[in-house]
Amino acid sequence: ADWAEFCASPLAAQWWVQYQNAYSHVLRWARKPTHSAFCFALMVTMMGLSCRAASGEGGAAFAQRKRLDELLNYLTTAMRKDAQRSWCLPLVAKYVASLPAEYIYSDLES
Repeated sequence: ADWAEFCASPLAAQWWVQYQNAYSHVLRWARKPTHSAFCFALMVTMMGLSCRAASGEGGAAFAQRKRLDELLNYLTTAMRKDAQRSWCLPLVAKYVASLPAEYIYSDLES
C-alpha cells in the first residue's frame, strides 16, 4: 500500500527520472565481465519492481517494451557464455516471471 501511495504522489515523477538514470549507469557497468552478474541481477530487480501494477504510470513508462526486450536480449546473450550460464539462468527465470502478462501475450500472438 505504501508503494502504491508513493507512486501516485507528486514526488514519484522525479523518483522515476532518477530510477532511469541509475538503471542507465548500471547498464553501462553490466558490459564489464567482472560487474555483469551483479548488474544484471540489479537490472532484473529494478525491472520487476517497475512492472508491478502498484508502480503506476511511472513504472509503466519505465518498463516500456523496448527496455523489456533489451534486457531480455542482454540476458540471453550472457547465458550463451559457459562462464556466465550458472548465474544467468536463474536471473532469466526471475525476469520472465516478473514480466507483465500483456508483454507475454503479445509475444505469443505475434
